[in-house]
Amino acid sequence: MKIGQGAKAFCKTKPLRRKVGKVFLVIPVCVLMLLMSACKKDNTPFKHGTVGANTYTSEFLGIKIQAGSGWSMMSDADIAKGNKISDMSESSIQTVFDKGMYITEMMVTKDDGSSINITVQDNNKTISVSEKEYFTDGIALIKAQFDAAGYTADVKKGSVNFLGKSTDCLALALTVAGTTVYEIQIPVFKSHYTASITFGSLNKSDLNTFLNMVTSV
Repeated sequence: MKIGQGAKAFCKTKPLRRKVGKVFLVIPVCVLMLLMSACKKDNTPFKHGTVGANTYTSEFLGIKIQAGSGWSMMSDADIAKGNKISDMSESSIQTVFDKGMYITEMMVTKDDGSSINITVQDNNKTISVSEKEYFTDGIALIKAQFDAAGYTADVKKGSVNFLGKSTDCLALALTVAGTTVYEIQIPVFKSHYTASITFGSLNKSDLNTFLNMVTSV
């Protein structure tokens, strides 16, 4: 499995390394994005969303994220830098997709290590399997990757209220050095792309609040 160059870069950035003592609070999204996809429906090209001071809006994905007080939204310039491209234009993003890798589309963080981020891959450039396998074979793959990285990983399929309806997700509890991070990952399948929205916090109860920060557009 390839790890996207954008994700590699973001794994090294400070917003993903908020600490309590010596323990990272937010687990990098790098190992979460799977080489999986839903059935290809059309060839609509991916379009990067609009990033504001504390908002993110994607007409392509049909979502808006409104971050409140205490959250820091990554700028387009920093996102592009993390993805190792000059900007977040369609042509620059496509250079990453053409390598069979994926991009980090947005990231918002808090000082306590909580985060919401979105990664996107072009399924035409990667291995394609069914959406069902995303929630079966994918669980074993993710657990194996985290175990290899030194975490104790509990990964399972779950269901959450997302955008006003019951939605399948991956629920993760990742423990290292006595600290547990809780994450929810929701895949969004659009055109021939898979977007992975990941919510993370030290407090499991926070995750439902974070889910409500996402609305439809």
